[in-house]
Amino acid sequence: MSSETLIERLRKRAEIRRQIPTRKSVQENKPDRIADLLEEAAHELESVHHCLRNFDLSDLIVPAVRYYLGRMTISVHIFCNDLMGAWSEIPDGIKSTIIRDIEEAFERDDHSRQISVDVEGYSGPFPLGDDCDRASWERVRAHYKKEE
Repeated sequence: MSSETLIERLRKRAEIRRQIPTRKSVQENKPDRIADLLEEAAHELESVHHCLRNFDLSDLIVPAVRYYLGRMTISVHIFCNDLMGAWSEIPDGIKSTIIRDIEEAFERDDHSRQISVDVEGYSGPFPLGDDCDRASWERVRAHYKKEE
């Protein structure tokens, strides 16, 4: 496999197609639709790459954590797994914010769960969601505490 990018390879393939003397489009000096599509695809990929280079995904992590805290859905488990998998790549400042938000949620959750024991009939909702959701956040918590 060469070190050329997909964009470079698409453009090179379009260039090669346009130079093959046995191709009808070359013989008749007409556009090569496939070569045009290859160049169009290369241009679109280049545009997407440009947008992604200027977009910092870490800007979405804190809002995502805040969104999933307290949700009661299987997606909490999936998000927590993804968060732990990406933890080593997250900038320290963002990690600090995430840890603070999670710890505050645990404090609120502990308090709410104590109220549910003290008040007959109270069963939530809880700041960390249901027991299974809290268990997912506990795994995240154990993950970052292990790193400290």
